[in-house]
Amino acid sequence: MREIRVGTSGWSYPHWRGRFYPEGLAADQELEYYAGVFDTVELNTTFYHTVRESTAQKWHDRTPPGFRFAVKGNRYLTHNRKLHDCAEPLQLQRRSLAPLAEKLGPLLWQLPPNFGADLPRLADFLALKPPRERWAWEFRHESWFCAEVYAVLREHHCALVWADGPAQPPDPPAPTDFLYVRFHGLAASDAGNYSEQDLRTWAQRLQAAGEDRDLYAYFNNDYQAYAPANAARLRELLSEGR
Repeated sequence: MREIRVGTSGWSYPHWRGRFYPEGLAADQELEYYAGVFDTVELNTTFYHTVRESTAQKWHDRTPPGFRFAVKGNRYLTHNRKLHDCAEPLQLQRRSLAPLAEKLGPLLWQLPPNFGADLPRLADFLALKPPRERWAWEFRHESWFCAEVYAVLREHHCALVWADGPAQPPDPPAPTDFLYVRFHGLAASDAGNYSEQDLRTWAQRLQAAGEDRDLYAYFNNDYQAYAPANAARLRELLSEGR
């Protein structure tokens, strides 16, 4: 793979103290500590509300050069409007994230599980995508997993999120030049914690996807700080296989 980035979905969890963060670390120092271990993070807060530009600027300034923020698209677009008539709110989201500048990574669009495939609506929304932005799609209704949808993603250079959700087929395609993987803990063999064998299997699978693709992978199994431990180990395994 050309570039391997593995991190977690979010970084601010009180129960990570003593497991990932040192006891006594100030809350406003968590991002700096996190960025000393990982070179990417997936922003979940952007799903729930539009962040202030000043907040995005702080995130930018508190992370080292080369760090990347993957951004989960706002639920107003995906869950409320369901991709319909989104030009204005999409522009608002883009302005709020502008201070991330060169540290802005892929945008993640997660659709609700009750939203079935709608190719015209997807195509209209993708028409708003700037050519240089990387977009990844996490579908949670089985009807989206079909050749017609994959063709539209390929046309617009979008990734299909590989996730351990129940709706996803076992061998999803990789329609563009990067992979976006989300680990929710659903397929972990140890109560949400990915075992060594789980992680080795995933490492082999990702390596087999091709060396010509960048990788962004995020662990969302934050319970008992499984996420940072699993992320660090997967990164090691992927580095060993290079």
